[in-house]
Amino acid sequence: MLNWTPNGHVVNIKGKFVEFPSFDESCEKDPRWGVNKNMLHDCGNPKVTYIKKAVWPGFKKQWPCVYQLIKKINFTTEMISGASSFSKRASETTQKAEQNAIKAWLVKFGQQSQDWLDFRCPAQEQ
Repeated sequence: MLNWTPNGHVVNIKGKFVEFPSFDESCEKDPRWGVNKNMLHDCGNPKVTYIKKAVWPGFKKQWPCVYQLIKKINFTTEMISGASSFSKRASETTQKAEQNAIKAWLVKFGQQSQDWLDFRCPAQEQ
């Protein structure tokens, strides 16, 4: 199985990642560099990657409170894998299944995310 993390398979399927040769740009350009001397891309991906939060340039001005909330949100790999896992457990996608997935996620990760779950917009408190 080809896999990446974070996702729900990490939670539901026991196994471990195959360690390919470390990523090097030569792997993408020189077939002789990697494991298969006749092909490109036969090495691992860069090990350190990030899931990034992004907004468009006018976002902060148009939605300042949401902008502040997005700055506070900090998902861990485990949180994202868990969210994917909980949502895929339902045999069909329904509003009830989604609500159950949300509840399960909050039971497991609510304490870790309390800071941003409790976020209140400073402009609304005035």
